Amino acid sequence: MTVDNLIYGDIAVKLGWQLCCRFQLLEWSKSLDACNREIAKQQEMNKALEATIVSIIGENKFSRYLMKVFKKKIKRRKKPEAKAGDGMSPI
Repeated sequence: MTVDNLIYGDIAVKLGWQLCCRFQLLEWSKSLDACNREIAKQQEMNKALEATIVSIIGENKFSRYLMKVFKKKIKRRKKPEAKAGDGMSPI
């Protein structure tokens, strides 16, 4: 083997790796674009829902409280899993 063959082989490996990286980057870019479109769609739906809620509530003395409740984030706790030996099994 000559030095030229080794250099050409190394170049071929690096070009293949670069092509693979570009392909992966393109896939990730497409995935990111799809996620961004989904986020934009969800934001538009949230704006429409909020406008609907505002129109339904109208202006009264409870409107500020109702909007506060509507915008509040719900925190959910996971249900504790029953252990196998806790005596709660039906069998």
